[in-house]
Amino acid sequence: MSGPARVSLIEFAFAIWHRGRAAMLRSVLLLVLSALTEGAGLLLLVPMLAQAGVSLGSGPMDGMARRVGALLLSVGLPMSLPVVLAVTVVVLGVRTLLVQAESVQSARLAQHVVSQERQRLFRAIVSLPWPKFVRMRSADVVQALTVYTDHANAATRLLLHLLAEALAMSVSLLIALRISWPVTLFVVAAGLALFGLLRWLRAPGRAEGAQLMAFGEALFRATTDIIGGMKAVKGYAAERRTIGDYTRLDDALTQSARQFDAHRARAAAAVGLGSAVMLGVIVYVALAVLRLSPAALLLLLAIYARLVPRVAAAQMQWQSLQESLATWDALQEMIATSERDSESLPDLPVRVAHGSAAPTVALANVTYQYEGATRAAMQCGSFHLPAGRMTAIVGPSGAGKSTAVDLIIGLLRPQEGVVSADGAVLDDQALRTWRARVGLLPQDVVLFPGSVRENLQWAQPGASDAAMHAALDAASARFVDVLLAGLDTPIGDRGAMLSGGERQRLGLARALLREPALLVLDEATSALDAEHEAAILQSLRALLPRMTVVIVSHRLRVARAADHVVVLDHGVVLAEGSWESVSTTDARVRTLLAL
Repeated sequence: MSGPARVSLIEFAFAIWHRGRAAMLRSVLLLVLSALTEGAGLLLLVPMLAQAGVSLGSGPMDGMARRVGALLLSVGLPMSLPVVLAVTVVVLGVRTLLVQAESVQSARLAQHVVSQERQRLFRAIVSLPWPKFVRMRSADVVQALTVYTDHANAATRLLLHLLAEALAMSVSLLIALRISWPVTLFVVAAGLALFGLLRWLRAPGRAEGAQLMAFGEALFRATTDIIGGMKAVKGYAAERRTIGDYTRLDDALTQSARQFDAHRARAAAAVGLGSAVMLGVIVYVALAVLRLSPAALLLLLAIYARLVPRVAAAQMQWQSLQESLATWDALQEMIATSERDSESLPDLPVRVAHGSAAPTVALANVTYQYEGATRAAMQCGSFHLPAGRMTAIVGPSGAGKSTAVDLIIGLLRPQEGVVSADGAVLDDQALRTWRARVGLLPQDVVLFPGSVRENLQWAQPGASDAAMHAALDAASARFVDVLLAGLDTPIGDRGAMLSGGERQRLGLARALLREPALLVLDEATSALDAEHEAAILQSLRALLPRMTVVIVSHRLRVARAADHVVVLDHGVVLAEGSWESVSTTDARVRTLLAL
């Protein structure tokens, strides 16, 4: 399996440009001005040396001093040491302000890029069709939305830092060329040799960054899975085995990080040693071969003192950028894949219109087979849900009950046959509004950290206290009334402060608050005792015929309470009709109902 496409540095720069042209233009302008003011500060060293009594000779240094003096006189400033020092302080002060402004601007650009990519990815993932979404690992999605986007932030900043270093080094080299082109060419050649040495030493780059990212991803997935499944770890007394598995993954990541840091340290040492050798050769050539004036040598050394740290910093930033681009590649691959598979999101109202008629839903010769499965989860299934009635879908585990529910509410699209509501086929266009008419309560109720009120109003923003209490009463969730803060009582992470039955009843209240035309309960009473289940069934019957109700259950008392029963086994519809009619069919159906 091939990995994500590798984006080049130029492609990455263009990607940033397309995401924030104005911000990048401002950053580049500030970088150019900063580099020019740094160059001006270097040039002011020439008249400063002259005023200090250092001989400039009759070469280019003297010409520089005369031109700087003429420029000062043109604005009414005499050539003197105090004036030169004052102008230098002003120029360096302006440069400091420019660097500060550019730093703020680059941070804003990086945050803008990160925000765009994070929102693009989140929108694409939320827009994925259900079959595509369930094949993704939640740990991978969370890591992409957090870690990967942080690396995009770092990559953007590193790109701008590299551009800043390149501009500053270019200005310094231009000044150095004017002083002594042979020494400057030697410095450039030595710098290229240093880069070649670093490649030979295998300074860490994108490949190493990708490897480190892979180990980090594995540890992140394991951490997410272990924390989410801690109850099973404890229940199976698997603490030692789990700790061992985690330790092995962490050791692999640590070893990779150590190798990475060792390569980086070796590269930094090579830069330091090479720079020291280059300094000695430059001084020797300047004095013994080219016989430069003391002022020219001092200025060259000042330029060199600025260049060497910048070369080293640029090398480290280049390596870090290559590492970050490995995560950028993976982030863009996930965004592209998710956007390619995503479905359009309609702009629909949250509240279903009052008076919306309870629909009749029908499946006609529907077949659906999951990717990689050896048999169909639903085979030429045909049944209907009578309008304003309660239908129970029953059958053993693996019968296709949840598949039938997902087809009914439009999470799955039939590969053969059609699903219709009131005679209208639920095609792509119709599904845009169909889901807004459906209320779903799955077996694993998803509650959010916060209060009872916040969880209810998530389904119906702005719902009144009276409406929420009515929904709680209908869901037999009167336990909320005795909570310390009532509707404002915190329920913990994913409802951890509630029992399983309380979570299901609160989830049902949330679904009822939407006043859906079709209410679907998928094993939603599995955690309830007989008393509460009977109370909920009675409440649901009170909602008829205003809405159509579907209950998926293994329990016979649920099927007996329904107006209509659909019996499934291995994706085949064995029977449908009233309880009396289906319970008197063939022996196979009677056996399943007895289960």
